[in-house]
Amino acid sequence: MNSSGPFAGQFDTLIAAVLAADPAVVQRLTAKRQSTVFAPTDGAFEALGLTPANIGTLDEGALTQILLYHVVNVAVTRTTCSAAPSCARCRAPS
Repeated sequence: MNSSGPFAGQFDTLIAAVLAADPAVVQRLTAKRQSTVFAPTDGAFEALGLTPANIGTLDEGALTQILLYHVVNVAVTRTTCSAAPSCARCRAPS
């Protein structure tokens, strides 16, 4: 799926999840507005037992909600994210 560039092979499960979710996810990700996606890597999905092959077995509605939760309507940088301690999406384990 994601076979070239510096992130090759790191977001295959995310891509499969987006394609398995409601089309609203693709529409949101391709909308002409500034946004940030808190994108889990394949390793994060694997920790939950999810792969590109089985991600489509999840409930479409739940998958759609989870994916849309990880998209915010602003540009978020490492600096702005660390300055927002109340942002649950910004808190990653160290």
